[in-house]
Amino acid sequence: MEFEEVTELVPGTKYLILCHDILKFKGFYYCKEYEMCTFHTVQGEHFHNELQFSQVCNTFYLPKFKRDRIQSDMEHRAVNLILKNITGDATFTW
Repeated sequence: MEFEEVTELVPGTKYLILCHDILKFKGFYYCKEYEMCTFHTVQGEHFHNELQFSQVCNTFYLPKFKRDRIQSDMEHRAVNLILKNITGDATFTW
């Protein structure tokens, strides 16, 4: 699985949280007050229900699932096939 570093957090989204480049946690972002981000259902070295992380000291990553890329590629191929049939041009690509 690949991860993309993000700076803007979306409520209800699951993130990988890297604390001071040492501890890793996974949790669902809930809200932000001042510089503290609150996460629910946090899993890590020790199980916690809710934790707050400073956005200044920590790095947040959004998982990039292979199935999303595969789904997008399949949809792109399908659209190309449909457009090739409509235009009658076998070399047409979108």
